[in-house]
Amino acid sequence: DVYAGRKFAGGRIPRAEGPDGFNTEHTWPQSKLKEAGRHDAISDLHHLFPVDTFANGKRGHVPFGWVKVVDWENGKSKLGHDEKGKIVFTPPEEHRGNVARAMFWIAAAYELKIPDDEEAVLKQWAKQDPVDDRERARNDMIAQAQGSKNPFVSNPELVDRVEDF
Repeated sequence: DVYAGRKFAGGRIPRAEGPDGFNTEHTWPQSKLKEAGRHDAISDLHHLFPVDTFANGKRGHVPFGWVKVVDWENGKSKLGHDEKGKIVFTPPEEHRGNVARAMFWIAAAYELKIPDDEEAVLKQWAKQDPVDDRERARNDMIAQAQGSKNPFVSNPELVDRVEDF
């Protein structure tokens, strides 16, 4: 999973409930998509990731940012307050760029706005955690399944060309 680093052995669909539960993270929160009337974005694979149910519940619809004062952590992800006192969520280092590119895709594809503070952090993460082979392969598989590629994965330099997501 992307928030706690847990692995699922496979062979069956994991249960969402219980201490070993897995479910699906909507990187752009599902509740925010519904509020914006962007119901088609809810099932867009570019921002869906397998995740530990408990960690996903902690993240909820909290924006991404740099946690300075930790309220909760699992060794990989953190929930807490940023330097301005706002509640934010910081995913594991190895997933931050993926988060950024997923958020940029949803913003661009569905004409949604990322708040300036969150956008600044996401742009940092996109640089610090560049696209890797696994993310490229995932982008290709999603393109086969849903007919679209995330251009911020295919052409990461596009991130710098967008002034305001």
